[in-house]
Amino acid sequence: MTLTITPDTGSSYDLAGSNPIKVRRDGQVSHRIGPNLYEERYQIIGEGDSTTVKNETRKLVEFGEKAKAYRNLGELTNAIWLREQVSGEIYARQGLLYHPLPDGNPLQVHWLNQRGRSRLLQNGQVFYGELVLTRLGWESSEEQGSTRTNVSIYGGKWEIASVYWQGMNGGRISTITLDDPTNDVAHLWVGIRAKGVGFTSFNPFLELESATLGTDTTIVNLVGYSNNSAARCSFATTPTMATRVTVKLSHFTGSNHHHMFGEYLVLLGYNRSVANDVLRLKLSGDTVVASEAVIIPHAGTVRVMEAGYVRLPGQSLRGAYSDYGAGDIGFNIQAERIAGTGNLTFDFVILVPSRHLLKFKDANLNSATPLQKVRLYTHPDGQQTSIKTNTAGNAFLSFHEFEVRNFFLPADDAMLVLAADKTTAPAATTMDINLSWYPAFDNYQF
Repeated sequence: MTLTITPDTGSSYDLAGSNPIKVRRDGQVSHRIGPNLYEERYQIIGEGDSTTVKNETRKLVEFGEKAKAYRNLGELTNAIWLREQVSGEIYARQGLLYHPLPDGNPLQVHWLNQRGRSRLLQNGQVFYGELVLTRLGWESSEEQGSTRTNVSIYGGKWEIASVYWQGMNGGRISTITLDDPTNDVAHLWVGIRAKGVGFTSFNPFLELESATLGTDTTIVNLVGYSNNSAARCSFATTPTMATRVTVKLSHFTGSNHHHMFGEYLVLLGYNRSVANDVLRLKLSGDTVVASEAVIIPHAGTVRVMEAGYVRLPGQSLRGAYSDYGAGDIGFNIQAERIAGTGNLTFDFVILVPSRHLLKFKDANLNSATPLQKVRLYTHPDGQQTSIKTNTAGNAFLSFHEFEVRNFFLPADDAMLVLAADKTTAPAATTMDINLSWYPAFDNYQF
Protein backbone atom coordinates (compact mmCIF):
# COMPACT_ATOMS: atom_id res chain seq x y z
CA MET A 1 0.00 0.00 0.00
CA THR A 2 1.12 3.56 -0.74
CA LEU A 3 -0.48 6.68 0.72
CA THR A 4 0.99 10.08 -0.05
CA ILE A 5 0.21 13.79 -0.14
CA THR A 6 1.45 14.59 -3.65
CA PRO A 7 1.76 17.92 -5.49
CA ASP A 8 1.79 18.14 -9.29
CA THR A 9 5.39 19.34 -8.98
CA GLY A 10 7.72 18.93 -6.04
CA SER A 11 8.25 16.33 -3.35
CA SER A 12 5.41 14.27 -1.91
CA TYR A 13 4.91 13.25 1.72
CA ASP A 14 4.72 9.50 2.34
CA LEU A 15 2.16 8.74 5.04
CA ALA A 16 2.71 4.99 4.97
CA GLY A 17 6.51 4.88 4.91
CA SER A 18 9.39 5.91 7.13
CA ASN A 19 8.50 9.58 7.70
CA PRO A 20 8.10 10.66 11.34
CA ILE A 21 4.37 11.22 10.76
CA LYS A 22 2.48 8.21 9.39
CA VAL A 23 -1.02 6.80 9.38
CA ARG A 24 -2.16 3.86 11.46
CA ARG A 25 -3.63 1.79 8.69
CA ASP A 26 -6.44 0.39 10.80
CA GLY A 27 -7.70 3.86 11.69
CA GLN A 28 -9.13 5.13 8.41
CA VAL A 29 -12.65 6.59 8.25
CA SER A 30 -14.30 7.92 5.06
CA HIS A 31 -17.70 9.48 4.42
CA ARG A 32 -19.34 11.60 1.76
CA ILE A 33 -20.07 15.23 2.67
CA GLY A 34 -21.38 16.40 -0.71
CA PRO A 35 -21.61 15.51 -4.41
CA ASN A 36 -18.22 14.03 -5.33
CA LEU A 37 -16.81 15.45 -2.09
CA TYR A 38 -15.41 13.31 0.71
CA GLU A 39 -13.88 13.70 4.13
CA GLU A 40 -11.09 11.31 5.03
CA ARG A 41 -9.96 10.91 8.64
CA TYR A 42 -6.80 9.04 9.48
CA GLN A 43 -5.42 8.18 12.87
CA ILE A 44 -1.79 9.21 12.76
CA ILE A 45 1.28 8.88 14.96
CA GLY A 46 4.26 11.17 15.21
CA GLU A 47 7.55 9.57 16.11
CA GLY A 48 10.44 11.58 17.55
CA ASP A 49 10.84 14.54 19.85
CA SER A 50 8.54 17.56 19.87
CA THR A 51 10.73 19.59 17.53
CA THR A 52 10.80 16.82 14.93
CA VAL A 53 7.04 16.33 15.02
CA LYS A 54 6.37 20.08 14.88
CA ASN A 55 8.60 20.44 11.83
CA GLU A 56 6.93 17.51 10.09
CA THR A 57 3.50 18.89 10.98
CA ARG A 58 4.49 22.18 9.35
CA LYS A 59 5.27 20.33 6.11
CA LEU A 60 1.76 18.87 6.02
CA VAL A 61 0.15 22.19 6.95
CA GLU A 62 1.97 23.84 4.04
CA PHE A 63 0.41 21.30 1.68
CA GLY A 64 -2.99 22.33 3.04
CA GLU A 65 -2.26 26.02 2.49
CA LYS A 66 -1.13 25.35 -1.07
CA ALA A 67 -4.30 23.32 -1.73
CA LYS A 68 -6.38 26.19 -0.30
CA ALA A 69 -4.60 28.68 -2.58
CA TYR A 70 -5.13 26.41 -5.62
CA ARG A 71 -8.85 26.33 -4.90
CA ASN A 72 -9.08 30.15 -4.72
CA LEU A 73 -6.53 31.40 -7.26
CA GLY A 74 -7.21 30.41 -10.86
CA GLU A 75 -3.69 31.32 -11.99
CA LEU A 76 -2.12 28.56 -9.86
CA THR A 77 -1.41 25.30 -11.65
CA ASN A 78 0.12 23.09 -8.94
CA ALA A 79 -2.66 20.98 -7.44
CA ILE A 80 -2.25 18.91 -4.26
CA TRP A 81 -3.53 15.33 -4.17
CA LEU A 82 -4.17 12.50 -1.77
CA ARG A 83 -2.76 9.52 -3.64
CA GLU A 84 -3.29 5.89 -2.70
CA GLN A 85 -2.55 2.52 -4.25
CA VAL A 86 -3.20 -0.96 -2.90
CA SER A 87 -1.90 -4.30 -4.10
CA GLY A 88 -3.58 -5.28 -7.38
CA GLU A 89 -4.42 -1.76 -8.58
CA ILE A 90 -2.94 -0.97 -11.98
CA TYR A 91 -2.46 2.73 -11.25
CA ALA A 92 -2.61 4.84 -8.13
CA ARG A 93 -5.84 6.65 -7.30
CA GLN A 94 -5.79 10.33 -6.49
CA GLY A 95 -8.29 12.76 -5.02
CA LEU A 96 -7.79 16.52 -5.29
CA LEU A 97 -7.47 18.17 -1.87
CA TYR A 98 -10.35 20.63 -2.08
CA HIS A 99 -12.55 22.40 0.44
CA PRO A 100 -15.98 23.70 -0.69
CA LEU A 101 -15.54 26.96 1.26
CA PRO A 102 -12.99 29.53 0.06
CA ASP A 103 -11.58 29.93 3.59
CA GLY A 104 -11.82 26.23 4.42
CA ASN A 105 -8.65 24.20 4.85
CA PRO A 106 -8.65 20.81 3.07
CA LEU A 107 -5.83 19.43 5.26
CA GLN A 108 -5.83 19.65 9.05
CA VAL A 109 -3.55 17.97 11.59
CA HIS A 110 -4.90 17.58 15.12
CA TRP A 111 -2.65 16.22 17.84
CA LEU A 112 -4.66 14.81 20.72
CA ASN A 113 -4.47 16.34 24.18
CA GLN A 114 -3.96 14.33 27.34
CA ARG A 115 -5.00 15.76 30.74
CA GLY A 116 -5.43 19.15 29.17
CA ARG A 117 -1.86 19.37 27.89
CA SER A 118 -0.66 19.13 24.31
CA ARG A 119 1.59 16.16 23.70
CA LEU A 120 3.79 18.41 21.56
CA LEU A 121 4.90 20.22 24.71
CA GLN A 122 6.07 17.01 26.33
CA ASN A 123 9.20 15.00 25.75
CA GLY A 124 7.50 11.79 24.67
CA GLN A 125 8.65 9.90 21.59
CA VAL A 126 5.23 8.94 20.15
CA PHE A 127 2.40 11.41 19.59
CA TYR A 128 -1.14 10.43 18.62
CA GLY A 129 -3.41 12.52 16.45
CA GLU A 130 -5.80 12.74 13.53
CA LEU A 131 -5.29 13.87 9.92
CA VAL A 132 -8.49 15.30 8.38
CA LEU A 133 -8.56 15.62 4.60
CA THR A 134 -11.30 17.00 2.34
CA ARG A 135 -11.00 15.79 -1.24
CA LEU A 136 -12.86 15.30 -4.48
CA GLY A 137 -13.66 11.82 -5.79
CA TRP A 138 -10.98 9.35 -6.86
CA GLU A 139 -9.56 9.41 -10.35
CA SER A 140 -6.63 7.57 -11.86
CA SER A 141 -3.21 9.16 -11.49
CA GLU A 142 -2.48 8.16 -15.08
CA GLU A 143 -4.03 10.05 -17.97
CA GLN A 144 -5.49 8.01 -20.83
CA GLY A 145 -5.84 9.29 -24.36
CA SER A 146 -6.66 8.53 -27.96
CA THR A 147 -6.67 10.31 -31.30
CA ARG A 148 -9.00 9.92 -34.26
CA THR A 149 -8.01 11.46 -37.56
CA ASN A 150 -10.18 12.55 -40.49
CA VAL A 151 -13.50 12.82 -38.65
CA SER A 152 -16.17 14.43 -40.83
CA ILE A 153 -17.22 17.89 -39.65
CA TYR A 154 -20.79 17.04 -40.70
CA GLY A 155 -21.88 14.46 -38.15
CA GLY A 156 -18.67 12.47 -38.07
CA LYS A 157 -18.66 9.65 -35.50
CA TRP A 158 -16.02 8.20 -33.22
CA GLU A 159 -16.91 5.14 -31.16
CA ILE A 160 -14.97 5.02 -27.88
CA ALA A 161 -15.08 1.55 -26.36
CA SER A 162 -15.50 1.14 -22.60
CA VAL A 163 -12.80 -0.96 -20.97
CA TYR A 164 -11.84 -1.36 -17.35
CA TRP A 165 -9.54 1.66 -17.25
CA GLN A 166 -12.23 4.00 -18.54
CA GLY A 167 -13.53 4.27 -15.00
CA MET A 168 -16.53 2.97 -13.09
CA ASN A 169 -17.70 6.60 -12.88
CA GLY A 170 -16.63 7.52 -16.39
CA GLY A 171 -13.81 9.99 -16.75
CA ARG A 172 -12.83 13.65 -16.54
CA ILE A 173 -12.08 14.81 -20.09
CA SER A 174 -8.91 16.68 -19.24
CA THR A 175 -8.32 17.87 -22.82
CA ILE A 176 -10.14 17.75 -26.12
CA THR A 177 -8.37 19.26 -29.11
CA LEU A 178 -9.89 19.85 -32.56
CA ASP A 179 -7.17 20.27 -35.14
CA ASP A 180 -8.38 22.03 -38.26
CA PRO A 181 -5.63 22.83 -40.73
CA THR A 182 -7.76 23.32 -43.84
CA ASN A 183 -11.30 24.49 -42.99
CA ASP A 184 -12.74 27.95 -42.38
CA VAL A 185 -15.01 27.28 -39.39
CA ALA A 186 -17.15 29.62 -37.28
CA HIS A 187 -18.61 27.28 -34.62
CA LEU A 188 -17.97 23.72 -33.46
CA TRP A 189 -20.10 21.20 -31.58
CA VAL A 190 -19.10 17.94 -29.90
CA GLY A 191 -21.71 15.60 -28.40
CA ILE A 192 -21.10 12.32 -26.58
CA ARG A 193 -23.73 9.59 -26.54
CA ALA A 194 -23.59 6.74 -24.03
CA LYS A 195 -24.46 3.41 -25.57
CA GLY A 196 -27.61 3.02 -23.48
CA VAL A 197 -30.11 1.11 -25.64
CA GLY A 198 -27.55 0.79 -28.41
CA PHE A 199 -26.02 2.69 -31.28
CA THR A 200 -25.05 0.04 -33.82
CA SER A 201 -27.33 1.67 -36.39
CA PHE A 202 -26.95 5.22 -35.06
CA ASN A 203 -26.38 7.78 -37.83
CA PRO A 204 -26.70 11.42 -36.77
CA PHE A 205 -26.59 12.87 -40.30
CA LEU A 206 -29.58 13.07 -42.66
CA GLU A 207 -29.83 14.50 -46.18
CA LEU A 208 -33.12 16.42 -46.05
CA GLU A 209 -34.13 15.55 -49.60
CA SER A 210 -34.64 12.07 -48.09
CA ALA A 211 -37.07 13.38 -45.47
CA THR A 212 -40.81 14.02 -45.83
CA LEU A 213 -41.32 17.33 -47.63
CA GLY A 214 -44.13 19.71 -46.72
CA THR A 215 -45.69 22.93 -47.98
CA ASP A 216 -44.02 24.57 -51.01
CA THR A 217 -40.95 22.32 -50.64
CA THR A 218 -39.46 20.18 -53.43
CA ILE A 219 -36.24 18.34 -54.22
CA VAL A 220 -33.71 20.26 -56.32
CA ASN A 221 -30.35 19.23 -57.77
CA LEU A 222 -27.72 21.75 -56.73
CA VAL A 223 -23.98 21.56 -57.29
CA GLY A 224 -22.08 22.57 -54.17
CA TYR A 225 -24.64 21.23 -51.75
CA SER A 226 -24.20 18.04 -49.76
CA ASN A 227 -24.83 15.11 -52.11
CA ASN A 228 -25.47 17.73 -54.84
CA SER A 229 -29.14 17.89 -53.92
CA ALA A 230 -31.38 19.51 -51.33
CA ALA A 231 -34.99 20.37 -50.38
CA ARG A 232 -36.01 23.88 -51.39
CA CYS A 233 -38.92 25.89 -50.04
CA SER A 234 -40.28 28.58 -52.40
CA PHE A 235 -42.92 30.06 -50.02
CA ALA A 236 -44.99 30.37 -53.22
CA THR A 237 -48.40 29.57 -51.75
CA THR A 238 -47.88 29.87 -47.99
CA PRO A 239 -45.30 32.42 -46.80
CA THR A 240 -46.52 32.21 -43.19
CA MET A 241 -45.13 29.73 -40.68
CA ALA A 242 -45.79 26.18 -41.87
CA THR A 243 -44.14 22.76 -41.83
CA ARG A 244 -41.61 22.52 -44.66
CA VAL A 245 -39.85 19.26 -43.72
CA THR A 246 -40.73 16.39 -41.39
CA VAL A 247 -37.93 14.24 -39.98
CA LYS A 248 -38.58 10.74 -38.60
CA LEU A 249 -36.43 8.08 -37.00
CA SER A 250 -37.07 5.89 -40.03
CA HIS A 251 -35.23 8.46 -42.15
CA PHE A 252 -32.06 7.92 -40.12
CA THR A 253 -32.09 4.14 -39.91
CA GLY A 254 -34.03 1.35 -41.52
CA SER A 255 -34.17 -0.78 -38.37
CA ASN A 256 -33.31 -0.62 -34.69
CA HIS A 257 -35.08 2.70 -34.38
CA HIS A 258 -34.52 2.63 -30.62
CA HIS A 259 -30.80 3.08 -31.33
CA MET A 260 -31.70 6.67 -32.17
CA PHE A 261 -33.56 7.29 -28.90
CA GLY A 262 -32.01 10.15 -26.93
CA GLU A 263 -31.75 13.91 -26.50
CA TYR A 264 -30.25 16.01 -29.28
CA LEU A 265 -29.29 19.46 -30.39
CA VAL A 266 -30.68 19.81 -33.92
CA LEU A 267 -28.27 21.47 -36.36
CA LEU A 268 -29.63 22.52 -39.74
CA GLY A 269 -27.57 22.92 -42.89
CA TYR A 270 -29.31 25.60 -44.97
CA ASN A 271 -28.96 28.45 -47.45
CA ARG A 272 -31.23 31.37 -48.22
CA SER A 273 -30.98 32.77 -51.70
CA VAL A 274 -31.40 36.53 -51.11
CA ALA A 275 -29.33 38.41 -48.54
CA ASN A 276 -32.04 40.98 -47.77
CA ASP A 277 -34.82 38.46 -47.20
CA VAL A 278 -36.16 38.05 -43.66
CA LEU A 279 -36.87 34.39 -42.92
CA ARG A 280 -37.65 32.68 -39.63
CA LEU A 281 -37.39 29.04 -38.62
CA LYS A 282 -38.35 26.83 -35.68
CA LEU A 283 -38.95 23.21 -34.75
CA SER A 284 -42.37 21.83 -33.85
CA GLY A 285 -43.85 18.57 -32.63
CA ASP A 286 -44.35 16.79 -29.32
CA THR A 287 -40.68 15.73 -29.14
CA VAL A 288 -39.38 19.31 -29.17
CA VAL A 289 -37.86 20.37 -25.85
CA ALA A 290 -36.82 23.90 -26.83
CA SER A 291 -37.06 25.87 -30.06
CA GLU A 292 -37.92 29.49 -30.72
CA ALA A 293 -38.67 31.16 -34.02
CA VAL A 294 -35.34 32.77 -34.97
CA ILE A 295 -34.22 34.88 -37.89
CA ILE A 296 -32.11 32.84 -40.29
CA PRO A 297 -28.74 34.61 -40.12
CA HIS A 298 -26.76 33.90 -43.29
CA ALA A 299 -27.14 33.87 -47.07
CA GLY A 300 -24.96 33.02 -50.02
CA THR A 301 -23.55 29.63 -49.03
CA VAL A 302 -24.61 26.61 -47.00
CA ARG A 303 -24.24 27.33 -43.27
CA VAL A 304 -25.10 25.39 -40.12
CA MET A 305 -27.39 26.83 -37.43
CA GLU A 306 -28.90 25.62 -34.15
CA ALA A 307 -32.60 24.91 -34.64
CA GLY A 308 -33.45 23.65 -31.14
CA TYR A 309 -33.46 20.63 -28.86
CA VAL A 310 -35.52 17.45 -29.18
CA ARG A 311 -36.09 14.36 -27.06
CA LEU A 312 -36.78 11.21 -29.06
CA PRO A 313 -39.20 9.85 -27.94
CA GLY A 314 -40.99 12.72 -26.19
CA GLN A 315 -42.32 10.40 -23.46
CA SER A 316 -40.98 7.25 -21.92
CA LEU A 317 -42.02 4.20 -23.91
CA ARG A 318 -40.07 1.69 -21.80
CA GLY A 319 -40.64 -1.71 -23.39
CA ALA A 320 -43.73 -0.65 -25.31
CA TYR A 321 -41.97 0.87 -28.31
CA SER A 322 -41.99 -2.44 -30.21
CA ASP A 323 -45.80 -2.35 -30.18
CA TYR A 324 -45.99 0.96 -32.00
CA GLY A 325 -44.47 2.64 -35.02
CA ALA A 326 -41.31 3.99 -33.36
CA GLY A 327 -39.95 4.81 -36.80
CA ASP A 328 -42.63 7.52 -37.14
CA ILE A 329 -41.35 9.43 -34.08
CA GLY A 330 -39.77 12.70 -35.16
CA PHE A 331 -40.20 16.46 -35.45
CA ASN A 332 -41.03 19.18 -37.98
CA ILE A 333 -38.93 21.99 -39.39
CA GLN A 334 -41.12 25.03 -39.90
CA ALA A 335 -40.25 28.26 -41.71
CA GLU A 336 -41.81 31.53 -42.84
CA ARG A 337 -40.87 34.44 -45.07
CA ILE A 338 -41.51 37.81 -43.43
CA ALA A 339 -39.99 39.95 -46.15
CA GLY A 340 -38.43 39.41 -49.57
CA THR A 341 -38.96 37.15 -52.57
CA GLY A 342 -36.26 34.50 -52.26
CA ASN A 343 -36.34 30.85 -51.23
CA LEU A 344 -34.90 28.74 -48.41
CA THR A 345 -32.92 25.59 -49.12
CA PHE A 346 -32.72 22.77 -46.55
CA ASP A 347 -29.57 20.72 -47.10
CA PHE A 348 -29.16 18.41 -44.09
CA VAL A 349 -29.70 17.98 -40.36
CA ILE A 350 -27.26 16.70 -37.76
CA LEU A 351 -28.50 15.35 -34.43
CA VAL A 352 -25.77 16.10 -31.89
CA PRO A 353 -26.20 14.15 -28.62
CA SER A 354 -26.87 16.78 -25.97
CA ARG A 355 -26.59 14.98 -22.64
CA HIS A 356 -22.81 15.45 -22.84
CA LEU A 357 -22.32 18.51 -25.04
CA LEU A 358 -19.58 21.00 -25.88
CA LYS A 359 -19.89 24.03 -28.12
CA PHE A 360 -17.00 26.23 -29.18
CA LYS A 361 -18.68 29.56 -29.91
CA ASP A 362 -16.95 31.86 -32.38
CA ALA A 363 -13.97 29.57 -32.74
CA ASN A 364 -13.31 31.29 -36.07
CA LEU A 365 -10.69 28.90 -37.34
CA ASN A 366 -9.27 29.77 -40.72
CA SER A 367 -7.15 28.05 -43.30
CA ALA A 368 -4.73 30.95 -43.60
CA THR A 369 -1.33 30.98 -41.92
CA PRO A 370 -0.93 30.29 -39.07
CA LEU A 371 -3.03 27.13 -39.17
CA GLN A 372 -5.11 26.76 -36.01
CA LYS A 373 -6.69 24.39 -33.54
CA VAL A 374 -8.95 24.79 -30.50
CA ARG A 375 -8.97 22.91 -27.24
CA LEU A 376 -10.89 22.69 -24.00
CA TYR A 377 -9.22 21.92 -20.69
CA THR A 378 -11.20 20.56 -17.74
CA HIS A 379 -9.11 21.10 -14.64
CA PRO A 380 -9.09 18.80 -11.59
CA ASP A 381 -11.50 21.08 -9.71
CA GLY A 382 -13.96 21.13 -12.63
CA GLN A 383 -13.11 24.62 -13.90
CA GLN A 384 -12.63 24.85 -17.66
CA THR A 385 -10.54 26.87 -20.09
CA SER A 386 -10.84 27.16 -23.87
CA ILE A 387 -7.96 28.42 -26.00
CA LYS A 388 -6.92 28.65 -29.62
CA THR A 389 -3.35 28.00 -30.72
CA ASN A 390 -1.51 27.48 -33.95
CA THR A 391 -1.51 23.90 -35.25
CA ALA A 392 1.89 23.22 -33.74
CA GLY A 393 0.31 24.13 -30.41
CA ASN A 394 3.15 26.37 -29.25
CA ALA A 395 1.68 29.82 -29.93
CA PHE A 396 -1.25 31.13 -27.89
CA LEU A 397 -3.72 33.00 -30.11
CA SER A 398 -6.80 33.67 -27.97
CA PHE A 399 -9.26 32.55 -25.37
CA HIS A 400 -12.76 32.08 -26.71
CA GLU A 401 -16.27 31.47 -25.50
CA PHE A 402 -17.62 27.97 -25.00
CA GLU A 403 -20.68 26.22 -23.59
CA VAL A 404 -20.72 22.81 -21.91
CA ARG A 405 -23.34 20.45 -20.55
CA ASN A 406 -22.14 17.48 -18.45
CA PHE A 407 -19.10 17.21 -20.66
CA PHE A 408 -17.38 14.11 -19.30
CA LEU A 409 -16.79 10.61 -20.57
CA PRO A 410 -19.55 8.21 -19.45
CA ALA A 411 -18.60 4.82 -18.04
CA ASP A 412 -20.59 3.04 -20.75
CA ASP A 413 -19.42 2.65 -24.33
CA ALA A 414 -19.64 6.08 -25.91
CA MET A 415 -19.90 7.64 -29.33
CA LEU A 416 -18.55 11.11 -30.05
CA VAL A 417 -20.29 13.18 -32.74
CA LEU A 418 -18.62 16.17 -34.38
CA ALA A 419 -20.29 19.03 -36.25
CA ALA A 420 -19.09 22.38 -37.56
CA ASP A 421 -20.42 25.52 -39.18
CA LYS A 422 -18.14 26.00 -42.16
CA THR A 423 -18.12 29.50 -43.59
CA THR A 424 -17.40 28.35 -47.15
CA ALA A 425 -19.23 25.86 -49.38
CA PRO A 426 -19.60 22.42 -47.73
CA ALA A 427 -17.49 19.54 -48.89
CA ALA A 428 -16.25 16.24 -47.51
CA THR A 429 -13.97 17.99 -45.03
CA THR A 430 -12.58 16.50 -41.82
CA MET A 431 -10.86 17.33 -38.54
CA ASP A 432 -8.55 15.45 -36.20
CA ILE A 433 -9.70 14.93 -32.60
CA ASN A 434 -7.37 14.31 -29.67
CA LEU A 435 -9.09 13.21 -26.47
CA SER A 436 -7.45 12.77 -23.06
CA TRP A 437 -9.19 11.77 -19.84
CA TYR A 438 -8.66 10.59 -16.26
CA PRO A 439 -10.81 7.56 -15.33
CA ALA A 440 -12.95 8.18 -12.23
CA PHE A 441 -13.77 5.73 -9.40
CA ASP A 442 -15.77 5.49 -6.19
CA ASN A 443 -13.12 3.41 -4.46
CA TYR A 444 -10.71 0.82 -5.83
CA GLN A 445 -9.85 0.43 -9.51
CA PHE A 446 -8.81 -3.19 -9.96
